[in-house]
Amino acid sequence: MVPQKIYTYALGILLILVSCRKKEVVKPSPDVYPLMQYFDLKDSVVQAGKYCLLDLDNDKEYDVVFSTLLVGDPIQKVDKSQWLAGTSLKASLLIGSAEELPVFRLLDSIPIANLPAHTWYNAAASVIAQKIMPLSGDDYWEGEWKSANHQFIGIQLLRNQHKINGWIEISFNQATEKLILHRAAICQTPDVTVYAGK
Repeated sequence: MVPQKIYTYALGILLILVSCRKKEVVKPSPDVYPLMQYFDLKDSVVQAGKYCLLDLDNDKEYDVVFSTLLVGDPIQKVDKSQWLAGTSLKASLLIGSAEELPVFRLLDSIPIANLPAHTWYNAAASVIAQKIMPLSGDDYWEGEWKSANHQFIGIQLLRNQHKINGWIEISFNQATEKLILHRAAICQTPDVTVYAGK
């Protein structure tokens, strides 16, 4: 028979050893990502004076439009060559307080709910990059997406009282002044978070 003190002492050491073990970090397996429908946008180019319409749910109506706009600002004495992302009434963009779109990177989660300082708005539009051409001085670029390299815009489609999340993968080339649309995807399950690029 083991004395009570030895038993208590052995149990205490065992508990300390178990509690000090490093916990193994479990990476999500590919099957945890929701099922997506993918669209190859074939590196479509949007340059000054051009636009591209995307119908992501195959209902013969556009969901997202990428376009350009030349704006003169006589007060600031600059011209602005703008690249914009916009949506129809049945699609939403996550718009920030400064009217900017958050830049999602590979595997970032794109939630159904709003993010801090960002709200899903339908029939929305946002300048993603713009070239500023002052009356005097050198031209320069502004916008969250002016140097985008295979990054993701979050989108949300509204269908039968449900929200369907997705993403569009884009790049922007300042040297050639071109927005490049690589691919897009929408979730096959409504009301779930999706992951950029998956």
